[in-house]
Amino acid sequence: MAVAGREARRQSPGPRDQRSARPTSSRAQAVLPSLVIADVVMPGIDGNQLYEEIQKRWPEMPMLFISGYTYSDTVSRGLIGERCEFLQKPMEPEQLARTVRRLLQARQRAPS
Repeated sequence: MAVAGREARRQSPGPRDQRSARPTSSRAQAVLPSLVIADVVMPGIDGNQLYEEIQKRWPEMPMLFISGYTYSDTVSRGLIGERCEFLQKPMEPEQLARTVRRLLQARQRAPS
């Protein structure tokens, strides 16, 4: 599983442009996480754009978006699509853990 926050920066697969959440190194393609958890609003890219980029390369990659905005607000603004998994901040750690577990289990059950 990918690690969030400070730990993720230490384990980052490559440099990132400080104005964008997009990886700037081809090394980023060498390390695939089991799950992507991302905020809906990021520098240089929104959740929908990130979803499309990742699904083109790794269509089986589960993704979870989080935001302080409501689900309906993020969808209506075009920040994420209706097909995206979503949790609103703040969330209880147990809720996050249950969602992550469900997404990872679904990926394991999916045919390869």
